[in-house]
Amino acid sequence: MPTTALPPSLVKLIDRFQTLSDPKARY
Repeated sequence: MPTTALPPSLVKLIDRFQTLSDPKARY
């Protein structure tokens, strides 16, 4: 997942959303 020019808080939010939307991606 490219994280260029994204603030860390936004990256965490997107990552968390993807994890919730895809249960297999939990880590």
